[in-house]
Amino acid sequence: GNAVAVETFIDSFVGGEGADSLALKVESQLVRDVSSLSTMTFNVYSMDVTSARTNRVVETITKYLPDTVGLQDCSAEWKKRLTSNLGDYYGYVGIGRDADGVGLSSGILYAKEKFTLVDSGTKWLSETPDTVSMVEGSDANYTFTYVVLRTADGTEYMTDGFQKMLRT
Repeated sequence: GNAVAVETFIDSFVGGEGADSLALKVESQLVRDVSSLSTMTFNVYSMDVTSARTNRVVETITKYLPDTVGLQDCSAEWKKRLTSNLGDYYGYVGIGRDADGVGLSSGILYAKEKFTLVDSGTKWLSETPDTVSMVEGSDANYTFTYVVLRTADGTEYMTDGFQKMLRT
């Protein structure tokens, strides 16, 4: 369900009716050469923030050292633990889905040595994507966090918390 919502949201800004309302215009295609990029998506499960689980998550990420990691159900406590353990290697973007940036986020970790952060943001999957909001009938706010990253050769990529990589 979330993946379909994100696809619909992206499509509305890439040449769709809402294209003029987004400052970041993306004319892109899916990156086909995955040998140059590695991504990981990780639902950290916000309710299980224990030292043992933190260690397993950090060990998994450091074992593979992906270029980007999409985090689902990332609470403020998870963000604190991950950035304190991985902050030398990874930068973090993303805010909580509720008022004042609290609540769960779909944050993104990115390899600081490989990428320069160009742009990032969070949108709400609703009729008012620029303000904290939810779709009528939903039980919670759902967000879409994106990041635009530039490699040393000037190539820019956009990715989201679900790790769909686009080359801009």
